[in-house]
Parts: sequence; structure tokens; C-alpha cells
Amino acid sequence: MSDNKLIITHLDNNNIEHREAAANLHIKLLENSYLSMFGYDFLVDYYYKLLIKNGIINCLLCVSNNKYIGFAGFTKYPFSFMTIGFKKNFFQFSFFFTKKIFIKPKIIILLIKIVKEAISRKFTKKTTNSLSELLSIGVLSEHSNDKDIVTGLPASRLLVSNLIKDCKKEGFKDMRVVIKSKNMKSLSFFKSFGGKIVNDKLTEDSVELMLYF
Repeated sequence: MSDNKLIITHLDNNNIEHREAAANLHIKLLENSYLSMFGYDFLVDYYYKLLIKNGIINCLLCVSNNKYIGFAGFTKYPFSFMTIGFKKNFFQFSFFFTKKIFIKPKIIILLIKIVKEAISRKFTKKTTNSLSELLSIGVLSEHSNDKDIVTGLPASRLLVSNLIKDCKKEGFKDMRVVIKSKNMKSLSFFKSFGGKIVNDKLTEDSVELMLYF
């Protein structure tokens, strides 16, 4: 464990270093996520570039001693951020997936799986203009116990605290979080922020929590 000043910065879609850092963290920490399966170039050139440019998603990066050690992404468009992103960047996304299909045909199976899962989800009826959604969060394991000397918070809590501040500034009053049912560590972590389980059967293996600000 080390104590130093942890810096939280907003990902700038025009900053290639930011995008590459977020992509590397995403793939390393969330290797089984659909976005990671689309590949590094998708995250760098599309997801963390175009969706942030359009204001569809936001991302925070955590820096320690000039090293990117964690990230957290969220959106003000729960349930529909990818659909909105596809519509706004139809030609860019179409070109990417057309090219990707020739290189990796199995990506079609992945796209079908994503659509089927989206249809099967049993969402809560609570959807308001005040609702935001946490999309992803992660901190490198070797830095999980690093604490910020200013706030005394470890990187993961510092990221969520800053994320909540950003959401409040934008007028949001709550945040949706989806977690694997068996991930007791994450469940406990978000419950410590006041998170409440509102749907314990979102999918066969995930639950839905709400953080109220």
C-alpha cells in the first residue's frame, strides 16, 4: 500500500493517451465484458472517442505517480446509450463492424448475444430523467489499497465519490448499477455508498442496484 496524491481526471476524447489508457484498463480489468470482446481498436477509436465526444458517456481516470491505475464510466442515457451512439455515428460504427466481420466472423454471434440479452432483461419500472447509470469501474489490483493523502480514500472509493459529484452537478439524483449476483465484494462496496438492490433477477446471473444521491 502507498499513500500519495491520487489525481482524478475526465477523459478527453481528443487525448489519445487518455483513450489508450482507458482501453487498456477496460480490457485488463473487464476482459469478459462485451466491449472488451469488440477489441482494443473499438474502445480507442469509437467507444472512448465518439461516445464521449457526443456527450453520451463520460469517463474518469485515476492517476497515481503518472500511471493510470483505474477508471469509471457512466452515462445519462441508461438502457439506450449504445443505441443512441450507433444512430449518431452510424457510418463509423457500420464501417468498423463490416471490417471486423471479415477479420473475425464470430463477432456476429457476439452481436446477436448482446441483442438477445438486452431483450431478456427484466428492468425495473423506475426510469426518470434523474437517472444515470454506472457502466464500468475498475482499479489495478496492485493499486487497490493505494490511498489518496488528501482525502484518505482508496482509488475505487475516490472514483465513485467523484463520479457521484459529477452526476449531482448534472442534476441526477440516482444511479443504476448492474452487478453479477455472485460478486459479493462489489455488492458490499456499492451498498457502502447506500446502494439498494431493486431487482435481484435482472438476468440469470446479475442484480440491479440503485444509488440515491
